[in-house]
Amino acid sequence: MATTELEEHAALHNEAHTASTTTTTTTTATATAATSDTNGFSNGYTHAHGHGHANGHANGVIKKRKSALSLHNPDEPKTGGTKTVRFDSNLPSSFSSSSSLSSYDSGVSVSSFNSSSPSSSSITVSSADGKTITTTTTTSYKKTYVSDDTSSKRQPSVQSWTTLEYIVQCSVLMLVLAHIIVAPYTKVEESFNLQATHDILNFGVTSKGVQQYDHLEFPGVVPRTFVGPLLLAAGSWPLMTIARFFAPDSGLPKGLVGQLIVRSVLGLFTFLGWHQISRGIRHQFGRTVSILFMFVSASQFHWLFYAGRTLPNTFALSIVNVAYSFWMMASPSSQQTVTRRATERSLLRMIDCLVFATVLFRSEVLILMGPIILLELAMTRIGFWTTVLEGIKAGVASVAIAIAVDSWFWQTWMWAEGTVFWFNAVEGKSVAWGVSPWYTYFLVLLPKIAGLALPLALAGTVVEQRLRRYLLPTGVFVALYSFLGHKEWRFVIYVVPLLNLGAAITLAWILKRKTIVYRVLAVALLGAVGLNFISSVAQSAISSLNYPGGQALQRLHELDLHRFAAAATVHIDGAAAETGCSRFGEIGSSVTLPTFSYDAAHNPPFLLHKPWTYSKDESHRHRRDYLHYTHLLTSQPEFHKDDFVVLEQVNGYAGIQRVPISQIREVCPRAVKGLVSSISTAVSSPRESVTSLWVACSPLQVKTEGRVWIMRRVGAME
Repeated sequence: MATTELEEHAALHNEAHTASTTTTTTTTATATAATSDTNGFSNGYTHAHGHGHANGHANGVIKKRKSALSLHNPDEPKTGGTKTVRFDSNLPSSFSSSSSLSSYDSGVSVSSFNSSSPSSSSITVSSADGKTITTTTTTSYKKTYVSDDTSSKRQPSVQSWTTLEYIVQCSVLMLVLAHIIVAPYTKVEESFNLQATHDILNFGVTSKGVQQYDHLEFPGVVPRTFVGPLLLAAGSWPLMTIARFFAPDSGLPKGLVGQLIVRSVLGLFTFLGWHQISRGIRHQFGRTVSILFMFVSASQFHWLFYAGRTLPNTFALSIVNVAYSFWMMASPSSQQTVTRRATERSLLRMIDCLVFATVLFRSEVLILMGPIILLELAMTRIGFWTTVLEGIKAGVASVAIAIAVDSWFWQTWMWAEGTVFWFNAVEGKSVAWGVSPWYTYFLVLLPKIAGLALPLALAGTVVEQRLRRYLLPTGVFVALYSFLGHKEWRFVIYVVPLLNLGAAITLAWILKRKTIVYRVLAVALLGAVGLNFISSVAQSAISSLNYPGGQALQRLHELDLHRFAAAATVHIDGAAAETGCSRFGEIGSSVTLPTFSYDAAHNPPFLLHKPWTYSKDESHRHRRDYLHYTHLLTSQPEFHKDDFVVLEQVNGYAGIQRVPISQIREVCPRAVKGLVSSISTAVSSPRESVTSLWVACSPLQVKTEGRVWIMRRVGAME
């Protein structure tokens, strides 16, 4: 990562050196420096050259440091009138070097030379019209290097963080965790990684333990990698240990607690990816754009809701965001220059991240990586063979990790994501899940997941030309991926961070305008982002109703576990298994329930002597096939009504319905009056109070209906 001039001055000031340098500048005319950064694609490199005799280096004089000569043009505005020219300051006894900076400051060239005396040197800066600045540097060998750090006192380092930035970052993290708490259960698409994480934590990774894993009984359509669950289990284990401390006899925290821990750790990983890309944005586009980027991102439902969901795309997105950060760090900013070596190093790290995400988690990242690398090769910011060699190294390492991990857990030679790629892309079997038109991503799915960020990002390509570098490859990625018939929004979720960047750039540009029209526009757009956030909250609340299976399993334990003395066997049908039932919700043998899992006043913890077992057997066809179960979680209660009794019905989301205005006029005032009169109850139960007020006053109501029924076999309690 490139360091700023201010940081280098501070570093030099704080370290002990063997030379002291004083500089005298004689100005014969004012040098004019015009920055050349057309098209936003200028490399912006600052080349440094230095040569010296061996005896100068032997004296140990200020090695591996750079100094800077700042040229200020009084005709330029204060915000952009300082240009920085860097050169090596190894300060040997004599040296002669020159470098042309026409690619950075047009019309200005710099040459440096030493006099015959080893204690003095001079710098001459010549502009295109013949005017010069001559700087003479006298060096005497002492124990301390003294530098003028007044510039660092005038303004803070660009690496420092403001209070507002900390507040924004922490707020986004809290939103991620809040979405996990509101909807703690998972669906079938997330089941593999969640079950695998549970099994790693519960059974260990020994050969004997792997034999008890869920995936060997229910392998799914295609195999999935265990790299993600292994990392997730490693991150969750310390918190699991802390949770066990509060319930020492529980083994692992059961039910909702363990699942919340694992999903929260994944949510933290996802947030760190977004935090990392915000750092890259801060480097490239400034503090304001970085804050607005997180502000826009915090208003979007999909990535917040899925940040803690164990989809392969969620793991891949975190790594892709880190890759985006390296991509942005490879370019110079208004306050920092980047050497070619630093640029190449950042781009190589970007390639490593993209290859890692492709090989281990989602093969479609390869389609995103291709246009990005081709663009960088066209800009000559990285060499062809350097790119090829780095890709080979990263690919071989990633494949080796994948095969080693997957083969162990699948008990056969396996590269899981390679198998998925062959199934979807080569054999084309993904069409079995549906086919959508070519334009679906552009006209339906991207507007759905990006919202207001999409049109603002398109406007951003007009006001900020550098943005085109980032949006062009993503546009090519979506266009190429559109040729695959089966389409889902999560396949192109990697585009959303860069669309949010474009939206943040547009908002920052509008906020800088001082006319009344732009101020009104800024208020309107920020208000629209706020409304988008409210919509996101509503969608999260509604989406929490899509997991009746998980709620039913939790409710079954609350109803019968504390009073059912016999050994219980529970059958979970397909509808329940696909809507939230997981191994984290199952109760094992000889387990003391954690007091924080249930209402301790009604269901105190106790020693469970009889084990509870669970089955997802899908081969049952007749009523008699279910008679050996004590409990059922089923979506077909009528089929079992002669042998089982219904304990409870669990409702799920069934759509949105409109409410007549006349009904709202009649019911809403009474609800508001009742809420005001019982304010103490409203404070103690805010969720129930808000829900009742919404039901009474909203013109749109969420419709629910029975999805899963909890049933007990007749005579099972006897």
